[in-house]
Formats: sequence, structure tokens, C-alpha cells
Amino acid sequence: MRILFSHLLNNYTGSPKVLRNSILAFSNDKNFDITVLTSQSDGFLSGINGVKYKSNGYKWSSHNFGVVFYFVISQAVSFFKVFFSRKYDVLYANTIYNFGASTAAKLKGSKIVFHIHESYLNPNILQRICLSNVYKTADKIICVSHYLTSTLESDKICIVYNSNAPQSETNKMVSDEILENRFQKKIIMMPCSLKTYKGILQFVKLSELLPEFDFQLFCSATQDEIDEYKKQNEIVPSQNLKIFPNQSDLLPYYTHASIVTNLSLNDRFVETFGMTLIEGFMYSLPVIAPNYGGPKEIVKDGINGFLIEPFEIWAVAEKIRFLLSDFEVYKSFAKNAFESGKEYNWESYAEKIRDVVMTTCEGITK
Repeated sequence: MRILFSHLLNNYTGSPKVLRNSILAFSNDKNFDITVLTSQSDGFLSGINGVKYKSNGYKWSSHNFGVVFYFVISQAVSFFKVFFSRKYDVLYANTIYNFGASTAAKLKGSKIVFHIHESYLNPNILQRICLSNVYKTADKIICVSHYLTSTLESDKICIVYNSNAPQSETNKMVSDEILENRFQKKIIMMPCSLKTYKGILQFVKLSELLPEFDFQLFCSATQDEIDEYKKQNEIVPSQNLKIFPNQSDLLPYYTHASIVTNLSLNDRFVETFGMTLIEGFMYSLPVIAPNYGGPKEIVKDGINGFLIEPFEIWAVAEKIRFLLSDFEVYKSFAKNAFESGKEYNWESYAEKIRDVVMTTCEGITK
């Protein structure tokens, strides 16, 4: 069976990381001929064994004109590369931004599976066009949470929660000695995109409110972009706040952190899942997350972490103080976090993704 995985921008954000896990569900099986159509940039989709790559011509731009220009170019390139290639049995389109590839695949008679990660409170014209295309072309729509399904209008939806990557070294609870070390270090960690609605300024404010703790912010952006953002938002460097650029591997940081936070704000964006939360669980880390959207389906308030209102920054600070004020309390949350993480193992995820694809393509011979 020939499968084409399509994604607009290959980088180190959540959606290509999830897509990589989907590709790995098929790439080691010789019954599947796998091609990945994406940008020629470094990211989680790079260097996957057993797959072929095609460029969609997309390039990232910091200017609105550049964003529109490269988007249009990439959709045209994707359309022609799909339309004039040998027919793929299925197109696996990651995010709604696959207008060109899905239109061509539909004309060629391929089955189409969309994997959607985000909802849009006030969709712009482009998002409305892309969503309309999803509804018209998709044979199946994978959503990452129940919350996300509530924002869509389709009878083709199924829910598959995201998973952690297949990493055998993290399948056992860390020792009390390691937990004690983390408790003593008091490192608060937040990986996110370089977007204000991700709660970046709230995280900075937390570092000011809690000078006795260390804060590590990981942004999927270059150092130049981070420097410009700091300048625009008048973020003053401090001894207890470090801001890191793109990281291909957060493992060393997760293993030394004490708590993982997600402070997404719901005035412009509602978190639909929270990939970093289950990554925290995998490393036995308690989490603090917004009390709306997908995180409500992941975090058990007062058990493996806390659900909070990110705008109430003083309340967030109090939860951090509570978790790191007593080791027995911290250990209890850490162990519960690890147990919760077992629900998001890659093996189960891979089985569900394969089932969705094979059911959608029923009747097609491998």
C-alpha cells in the first residue's frame, strides 16, 4: 500500500512530532511504501528510516506577505506533485493546511485521512477555506481530543489521543533518589511556540514572583527571533529565567526538571491537547495546565498536577509552591503522573492509527 504523509512546515513543534509517531506506525513494515511531502527544513520529520521525501516548496517567513506567498506556492507544488505522480492509496494530511495535496488526491481517487490538532476561535479566511476543504475531501478525520471534536462539524470524526515517542528507557518509574534531586533543584519548565497566547509573559511573570525557583522556557524559534520577541515585550533578563531556542531533543531537560507547565491563554487560543503534558508524565513530572480545552482530559486536578486559570498568575505561583514545599507531596504527584503517562504509550497509538488508516482503505490490497 502506498501512503503519502503531507505536512506544511517541518520544524520542532507539536504537530510534526505527532506526525512522526504516525509515520513510525508504518515505516518499518515492508507492506507499506511511505512518502513524506513536506518542507526542506530541519524538524521532527527529518531522517526517518524507510521513507522517501518530496519537497512541497514551503519556506517559513516572519512577514505576512511571505507567509501567504510561500503558502500559495506550496499548495500549487503539492497539487501538481500528487496529481502527476502514480496514485497513492491514501493521503495522510497532517493539519488542515493541505488544500493542494488533498484536492489532487481526491481527483486521483485516493482515500484521504486528515489529522487535525488545533481549533480556531475566530477562523480567518484561509482557515475557513481549509476547513471547508477538509469537510469536502476527507474520508476520515482524526482529532486529538473530545474538545476538538466539539469545534468541528462532521460525521467522519474519530478520536486518537497523542502519544509519547517509543522510548524504552522511560518505561519505569524513577527512583526516590532522583525525585529528591528534582525536588531540591526546583526547576519549572515550559516548552511552547514563540506566541504570546501560549502564556510566555505569564511564565516570565512567574519567574519574577518566585525568585527562589529556576525557570526554563523552551521556544520553537531561533535565537534571533527570541531576542526580537524579548525586545518587543520588554523582557528583562534575570538570573532565574533561561530562554532556549529550538531543541531537537528535550530529554536532558525533562530529566532534570521538577514541574512542567502549560499556560496557554483562552482569549485567542484554546489548547486542544497538550503534548508537553504527557511528555512530562513520561518523565514522572507533575504538571500545571489550563482548566479548559484538551488539558482537562489529560490532567487529574490534585492528583497528577493542577488545572488552573493562567491569567490568575498568583494562584499558579501558589500551586508551584505547594508542589515543591513537601517532598512526600511532590513524590505522590510524580508517581501519579508516571502512571497517567502509561495511557499515552506509542504502541497503543500506533495500533489505533493503523486501524484508522486500514479501515478507511478497506478493500485496498496491501
